Amino acid sequence: SQYDWSLYGAVINCGAYTAVDRAETPEGRVTAWKANATGPALLARTCAGHGITLVHVSSDYVFDGTAEVHDEDEPFSPLSVYGQTKAAGDIAVAGCPR
Repeated sequence: SQYDWSLYGAVINCGAYTAVDRAETPEGRVTAWKANATGPALLARTCAGHGITLVHVSSDYVFDGTAEVHDEDEPFSPLSVYGQTKAAGDIAVAGCPR
């Protein structure tokens, strides 16, 4: 079906699986990867294809916590499944031009 993407200038990704402990379970792991990695990747692809700005919120769980202050230049070092899924989502949206 046709969808008029020209109606949108920006998409704010407000969706995430945030049950950090449940992400370590077999069921939670699947859901976390879908919501935190696959979902943002699909948003990024759609936004990139239609010239839409994508706003995506990360998490400090993408780092291992050894630094007192984290910034965008620090390499990912997640310790948990949740952190791994959030890092994967961050990588996916980094390719979106806007």
